[in-house]
Amino acid sequence: MQTEWEFERKFLVNYMPEGLLDTRQPVAIRQGYLATEPDKHICIRDEGGVYTMAVKQGVGLKRKDTRITLNAEQFIDLWPLTQNMRVEKQRYRIDFFGGSISGRYLHWQLSAIKTGRSRI
Repeated sequence: MQTEWEFERKFLVNYMPEGLLDTRQPVAIRQGYLATEPDKHICIRDEGGVYTMAVKQGVGLKRKDTRITLNAEQFIDLWPLTQNMRVEKQRYRIDFFGGSISGRYLHWQLSAIKTGRSRI
């Protein structure tokens, strides 16, 4: 189990330099929520074959993020419980001044959205 404080900033990307993502390998992510409350979210994630469960607590820009590793069987058993609360995305990581920026393409039922995220 791993617990850390998450300082996250999200923003909508209006412009992407041509060819930038061609140099990166995306990671396919399936994420489903088991429970959501205004100050707590519990989700499971398949990030390129790495399975985790995360509990995020708090509101605003600083949240407590606790993760445990799941095996494939545990993930498969829990996945049906997330029906109607799922998102699929592709993540591109870009190194940036000692940190990283994660570019994500989110695939919802109606459209695709490009976002960026910076974590400290």
